[in-house]
Amino acid sequence: MSPLPTVPVVPAPPGPFGVLLVDDQQAVRDGLSRLIACSPRTLRCLGAVATGEQALLAARQLHPDVVVVDVDLNGEDGLALLPQLLTRSRVLVLTCHDDNATRDRALRLGAQAFLDLGQTSKTVSVYKELAKIYDEQDKVDEERAIWEKVREVAPDDPDAQSHLAPP
Repeated sequence: MSPLPTVPVVPAPPGPFGVLLVDDQQAVRDGLSRLIACSPRTLRCLGAVATGEQALLAARQLHPDVVVVDVDLNGEDGLALLPQLLTRSRVLVLTCHDDNATRDRALRLGAQAFLDLGQTSKTVSVYKELAKIYDEQDKVDEERAIWEKVREVAPDDPDAQSHLAPP
């Protein structure tokens, strides 16, 4: 009796990354939520909160894959949340604080990425992070669509120009 042929096991594609937004500015939370909603196959906004206490509670209840945290939560230290958030999630830090000490502290505490928004809008920076996620997942069409959005918002952005240049 001949052995049965082997059938390759193809894992199911992963579901969308669940994202929790932590920023004291309502406009930023709304904008990032809308941005995430543009990519429903790979991202979904689980919640958007304004304070550290709300962030920790939401992270315990919602189990996000990624938490996007602002450094300054209306005077509250957003980086102080990292040790507790990192037990369940990856953390991306967004800030307008343009100093090495803040960056070093965030990375030392375990942030997977630190985006200094001193010269760049939060929208463009988040788009770029989304493009990196798509690149890591080999989702070429989705990555290209995100780079096109970057070009719409910032036509002179060199990263968008290089990613959208003909091969």
